[in-house]
Amino acid sequence: MSGTEPGPQSEPGPQSEPGSQSEPGSEPGSESESALAVPGWVQGAWVRRSRSFGAGGAEEVSEVVWVQAGRWFADVRVPRAGLTEAVLDRAQAFSGTLVCDGTTVTWRHDIDSLGRPPGYEDHAEIEWSADTLVERGAGYVEVWERHGRPGAGAGAVLEQRDPGDGRLTGRVVAAGDFAVAVWSSPSPGGTAVSLTGGRPSRGWTVGIGVVPWDAIGAAIEGGQAPGWLRLTVG
Repeated sequence: MSGTEPGPQSEPGPQSEPGSQSEPGSEPGSESESALAVPGWVQGAWVRRSRSFGAGGAEEVSEVVWVQAGRWFADVRVPRAGLTEAVLDRAQAFSGTLVCDGTTVTWRHDIDSLGRPPGYEDHAEIEWSADTLVERGAGYVEVWERHGRPGAGAGAVLEQRDPGDGRLTGRVVAAGDFAVAVWSSPSPGGTAVSLTGGRPSRGWTVGIGVVPWDAIGAAIEGGQAPGWLRLTVG
């Protein structure tokens, strides 16, 4: 997934009642319910193993985790000290929905620690073989390795919205061996948590703010968290 320079801050989103099973932004007959569904082999947790630009060689300079559950994705990137300033590797966390049209994929951001506006899109072609996924975008290639079995459970997604204006302020996406949380309030940030035996073991965090451990735990364990809406994934 590529990126650009930060844009304006997120705009208010729709309101949701706590505890409901609705999917904000999804209407009957919309693209999210069409044939452009996310295939099962994309579902799960992916760790980036390398990236390259143009004719340059492949290398890895950041800790990067992408989790896909249903149509929702979340991505956290933590650079290894002093190695790069490339936007693909910059400290950031973002989340949104994924649309697949054959091997062409589009990531649509709706919460982003770098301030990309809601609706910002990344486009790429993907190839998949066993537990390796190759993403080819404009001037870059990213190679991802799966963590956890493909299609092993539907995963989980929890969202938090501002009670006043319905603006999306946080999301947790859990699948495979990882849970990723992204938040915009009170300050933008995100964390990726590796799981061992279904329990958090280690993680990487970008930005500042309070890590929503209650929501991460609810996503992992199939429960609820106060102030968070659990979405229907599969």
